[in-house]
Amino acid sequence: MGIKGMRERARALGGELRIESEPAMGTKVRFEMALERKRDEPESDVRVLLVEDHVAVREAVAASLERETGFEVVGQTGSLEAARRLLAEGVPVDVAVVDLGLPDGYGGDLIGDLRAANPEAQALVLSASLDRAETARAVQSGAAGVLHKTAHLDEVVGALERLRAGETLMPLEEVVELLRFAGTKKDEEYEARQSIASLTPARWRSCRSSRRASTATASPRGCTSQSVRIATTWRAS
Repeated sequence: MGIKGMRERARALGGELRIESEPAMGTKVRFEMALERKRDEPESDVRVLLVEDHVAVREAVAASLERETGFEVVGQTGSLEAARRLLAEGVPVDVAVVDLGLPDGYGGDLIGDLRAANPEAQALVLSASLDRAETARAVQSGAAGVLHKTAHLDEVVGALERLRAGETLMPLEEVVELLRFAGTKKDEEYEARQSIASLTPARWRSCRSSRRASTATASPRGCTSQSVRIATTWRAS
């Protein structure tokens, strides 16, 4: 992840990352954020963009928000391309509810476009899987919170209400651990790609054979399960 990435994530959460380092004392990382958001009266409605490819889910969330005060659904779409087009057209968005598994790409990639249009905008993402790697990737992309796609509508609305109130959806400790985990996974992915870049076709086949044969013998150098998985995906594409 790196210090730069952690600073950017801290700013996205509305806080500031402070780093103190002393010889023989180690390094301290402190995250500072105001407990209450300053508000101007009267408070305007939170403008919500819904990006979900399942129409029934998207319309159900929209209907729930329309019954709540303080929210305005400014757009609905089922693809990454269409969402980016809405942002490019200047549709004002404060919070985006984004499905990570969109038909034309990874929903988390929309968060960068969202922040470019409104640096203070936030994203609540919906995922079909809440495994640690998926959640870490979403947080690294800039998500304020992650919910399972089967979450009850009240839970989704409740999360949006907390964002409107200026609250965080995830404890700081959890965010830091997820960012560290995402950074580790990214490093592993990079190392695996570096390994397969030097593999000849014959050596790659040898890697696959050695991984399939569950023996006590060591695999050839660079033949990790990660590198073989990436190589298999790359060569199949």
